[in-house]
Amino acid sequence: MKKRKQKQSDAESRRWLTVAARWRLLSLLFQLPTRETRRELRRLAPAVPQGLGALAQEWAAVPMKAAEAEFHRVLGPGRVPAVESSYDPNALAGRGPLLADIAGFHEAFSYRPERPPADVPDHIAAELDFLSYLAFKAAFALHEEKSEEARITAAASQRFLEDHLHTWVAAFRERLERAGGSFFAQAAQFIAVPKKQTKPQRSVLPILAMLLLVLLCAAPAIAQSSVPNAIADAQDKTPPSKAALPAPAYRPLRWGDVTFSGSLRGRLENWSWFDAPPGEDNYTFGAFNLRLALEQKKERWEWKIEGLFPVLLGLPENAIRPPPQGQLGLGASYFAASGRQDASAVFRQGYVRLKKLFGRPGTSLRFGRFEFAEGAEVAPADSVLAALKRERIAQRLIGGFGFTHVGRGFDGLEFARSTPRSNFTLLAARPTEGVFQLRSLKQLDVDFYYAAFTRQFPGKSARGEARVFAVHYHDGRRTLKTDNRAQAVRAADVRNVRITTIGGHALGVFDAGPGAWDLLAWGAGQFGDWGTQDHRAGALAVEAGYKFNALGQPWLRGGYFRSTGDGNPADGRHTTFFQLLPTPRVYARFPFNNLMNLEDVFGEFRLKPHPRVALRADVRHLRLSSGEDLWYAGGGAFQEQTFGYLGRPASGRRGLGTLLDFSMDWEATSTTAVTFYIGGVRGGAVPSAIYPAGGSTPLARFLYLEFTQRF
Repeated sequence: MKKRKQKQSDAESRRWLTVAARWRLLSLLFQLPTRETRRELRRLAPAVPQGLGALAQEWAAVPMKAAEAEFHRVLGPGRVPAVESSYDPNALAGRGPLLADIAGFHEAFSYRPERPPADVPDHIAAELDFLSYLAFKAAFALHEEKSEEARITAAASQRFLEDHLHTWVAAFRERLERAGGSFFAQAAQFIAVPKKQTKPQRSVLPILAMLLLVLLCAAPAIAQSSVPNAIADAQDKTPPSKAALPAPAYRPLRWGDVTFSGSLRGRLENWSWFDAPPGEDNYTFGAFNLRLALEQKKERWEWKIEGLFPVLLGLPENAIRPPPQGQLGLGASYFAASGRQDASAVFRQGYVRLKKLFGRPGTSLRFGRFEFAEGAEVAPADSVLAALKRERIAQRLIGGFGFTHVGRGFDGLEFARSTPRSNFTLLAARPTEGVFQLRSLKQLDVDFYYAAFTRQFPGKSARGEARVFAVHYHDGRRTLKTDNRAQAVRAADVRNVRITTIGGHALGVFDAGPGAWDLLAWGAGQFGDWGTQDHRAGALAVEAGYKFNALGQPWLRGGYFRSTGDGNPADGRHTTFFQLLPTPRVYARFPFNNLMNLEDVFGEFRLKPHPRVALRADVRHLRLSSGEDLWYAGGGAFQEQTFGYLGRPASGRRGLGTLLDFSMDWEATSTTAVTFYIGGVRGGAVPSAIYPAGGSTPLARFLYLEFTQRF
């Protein structure tokens, strides 16, 4: 029995030695040819499968100068990238986590080659050499009858393959074939890639369950909205602004002074991104978001505790392409941040607010974890002003990114002093993890200090509001910054980001004729340090509209927005307007861009055909302010290891595209709401260059159906 085990162990040891020789030979094939590598290729060729050995002998026989020329033609600078980080979906956010993981493998198994096969550890030659090293260690452990050590080494080898080499070698092969690198493309074919398992068709049950839940929630609303004819006739004679359907009032549960409340939000999202074969650029996924809260309010104090329980269903697993194409919609963003995790529990809010400080009504101090929306410190009584603040002012720079299924909170301290006509707010806080990452418990090494003064100007025929604000933002994370400098330059820049933003807004509504005009202006200037660069930037928005006091309350609006971009990555100045920690979807309803390096001209039409139904349609012409900068997307820091913004190179182009979209919001009852949205983009020169499969005017579409039930 012992001899039989020994024979099995020896056979397995020999198998691992063959594997080690194969990985080592493949590593040599992807190294810059030298006399030493060629001698080793000839020595190893007989020890590997015949086809690979023949290829090695053929390469070793090529004259040295010709071999070097071919290597530089295919794998040299600016040619086919041979490093994993070039195919990593998070490469734009930084190589740190990837390289740290590889370094962890090296350290765990004492891999310290005297002459490294490549300059960087994620090079194809370096990864193959490390696998050869692990295979040799496994063979030696089996020879020494150390079965447990051999098992651990074999498991590590398999994990390294799955976590690293197998994640990008298929894309590497494809690039080699397109580049005409016949020899290297042949060599790459010997790097085994696991066959893609036929993915089971995504179950439609979660989607059907979501739609059924929408119908169940909406059924009582439909029944309640079937108003008797007498009431309907009376509503026909009632001004639209005062008409209302009978509906039960929303009454949360109470235990004495303690209130229990919550909400359930479900959304079905369909993304059809710009064509990016073979990536999954057309997909559908669903999500639920349950919030449960306890709170108590007293005359001098109040507290609140709230939990958030997000669930993601059917995320796309192949919707991330190598840069510059990157993540193909927000489904890819969730998968990049959370992987196959599909649910979590989040401590969203937990704070205490002290009121009537110093005996003064309207003075409060809040501390703990809470949600905050910059620009929304005051809610105007006028409905037009309130809508403008909510949808055109609030959260441009700081917000909870509540459109995502996780969002973010803030740990901090907020002081507020309010009078009937003014508000003064001071806030010092740090954002939490979250947004696309299901894990959302810890603070980030990012902090900001916000101060704002808002003044109301009430009146009968004219009313308005003005605000001035200042924000100091600091990011101490040592992550790769997203800007238009070369990656090597950005990687060397580990200094912090420190930016001060000063700005303000003014709103006005003026009665005129059968309706009222509205005017809006918002602007901000920035200065500070963008790592090693001086930061100077700014942004400006001007908008106007007219709302009719007629049936359906038609509202026409238009406006212009522009933020600065960076025109020279090498001048030591960073002039891209930085959006801090916003909720970008408020200003980009199809969130394929944000407000950085952007020029936006838009027209908008709103209609309320029924007191509980709101319709909106937008048309937007989008361009980049600077073609030497990036096409930016994202909403700021949400995890420690990535910067929080994606950037795709514009390469001198500016045209981003034309957006047409439509939405319907239905307040089915006082506790139930349903939203439908669809938006389409006809891409310009920038998306066309990045997604050439879509032609000169690539198309993208985003639609969703959402319900919210409060209780």
